[in-house]
Amino acid sequence: MFRRLRRLVDYGVYLVTDDAFVTGGSSIERRITEAIRGGVTCVQLRLKKASDHEFLDLGRRLKPILQRYGVPLIVNNRADIAVALDADGVHVGQDDMPPSAVRSIIGPERILGVTVDVKRPESVWEALKEDARADYVAPNAIFATSTKQVQPIGPEGLAAVERHVAAAAADLRLPSVPPLLAIGGIVPANVPTVYSKAKPNGVCAVSGLLGEDVSNVREVAEAYRLAVDTCRHGKSVAALYAGVHRLLDHLRHSAECGPFLVHHLTNDVVTTQTANATLFVGASPIMSLESEETEQLGAFSSAVVLNGGTLDHQWREAARIALRTAREKTGSPVVLDPVGCGATTIRTDTFKALLEDGGVRIVKGNGGEMTALAKALNAMPKLDAQGGAQVRGVDSIGDVDDPLSILRGLTGASGAVACMSGKRDVIVGDPKLSAELSYSDPFVGNMTGSGCLVATLQASFAAAEKSCPEETFPQYFTSAVAGLAYMSAAARLAHLRLHELEGDSQHARLLSAGSGPAYTYRNHLFDGFATLTPALLRSLFPPLTLTDER
Repeated sequence: MFRRLRRLVDYGVYLVTDDAFVTGGSSIERRITEAIRGGVTCVQLRLKKASDHEFLDLGRRLKPILQRYGVPLIVNNRADIAVALDADGVHVGQDDMPPSAVRSIIGPERILGVTVDVKRPESVWEALKEDARADYVAPNAIFATSTKQVQPIGPEGLAAVERHVAAAAADLRLPSVPPLLAIGGIVPANVPTVYSKAKPNGVCAVSGLLGEDVSNVREVAEAYRLAVDTCRHGKSVAALYAGVHRLLDHLRHSAECGPFLVHHLTNDVVTTQTANATLFVGASPIMSLESEETEQLGAFSSAVVLNGGTLDHQWREAARIALRTAREKTGSPVVLDPVGCGATTIRTDTFKALLEDGGVRIVKGNGGEMTALAKALNAMPKLDAQGGAQVRGVDSIGDVDDPLSILRGLTGASGAVACMSGKRDVIVGDPKLSAELSYSDPFVGNMTGSGCLVATLQASFAAAEKSCPEETFPQYFTSAVAGLAYMSAAARLAHLRLHELEGDSQHARLLSAGSGPAYTYRNHLFDGFATLTPALLRSLFPPLTLTDER
């Protein structure tokens, strides 16, 4: 996996093991599992006192855990053991084998991390030059630490290394500046101090995390993650990342003891696709349009999808019952996908009535659908009747100049989180809160049912949120963002697979044409749905802009 993603790995919270915390039994495995569930996205196996046999044994025990959670395994110093384990990478220090020699052993695809010396700027150049090409660098300890007796360099030293890395990257004409990590005596409380002089891509934790009682490890990992993200992205974005992580973790682990049931009232074209997407994200689908059982199904469904693609009397009757049951009896979140709204009068009137009835928690559509719905609800009285996107069939034609105004109007009129998908995905939780995801995939738009898949993913996350409420943002705002982000991340994975299979020139040609081997891409997209973990989602999270004026 990380042979394809080595330049996308999120190093936000990087866990390093130490001999002092590697005890008998399963303690280290439990600690690392809990740390990953709390937000660790990279693990380094470092053992200074262990025999080769003990080193290999622990690596073999940890590797399946890390693979399950989509977290790379980095081996400290020992390139031979890394190759024997088929680990994802190696980290070397200043007194270890030269980076270029390590690269020759591990090959061009594995991750290489290098400790550099603030007093030797040339050590940065040695790590980044062509025959080494380190994927990330880290200086010596920032603060005093019990795990390594060295003179701490402090935040000022970290800032100096940051300047050295930027200068070396420019001199070597690298396409981007490699990630910089901070290590040594870092705990959640002093993370702001680490970031006071420099902006590293992440921090490394050793005793500050592994030294905790196993029952506290996940909570402490969450504190590290929140502190790092707050320093890097701001308080609101950090809270949103944490919420998405928590919901996906909850989805995946609830599946082990009985997954959340998502009732779909959907169209004939996408029934199989949306059912599989629900399963792969960690929930369980039931597909039924029978109005006589709708209320009974609602009693044990955790979320409902109302997808109006196949709009007939049976669907309209079942949709009304499902919405009433959720609104008056169960409180389950309802996601409305107003497919083709604006194309015909009956579609527009049906979706307008469902929103006016109350109980819809998320409404998502393309630009044309959401524009038509806003007009129907009189949510945008000043909207030019001839302007913006329009709908032909179920397709959006044209662009929306001001999606925020349309979505704010819809949210105000319906109380639902409103989402518009397109080249930019825009989500509005209330008039003062909005998010934008800017990753656009040319293949997704050419695959039927892609918007329907987003609604399914949003409903699955909403089912988890109902069970594990998010308190930082309006209800189901986090779920709406999570569904769109999950779709984008899976699409990026699908592109990586196409790139592998088709080759550089063919991949570029397909991308420039905006089309490709549809079934191959679709299969890779669903592989992505099944592969994504909280750690992988974080690595592949689309560029996010959050506006929070509350």
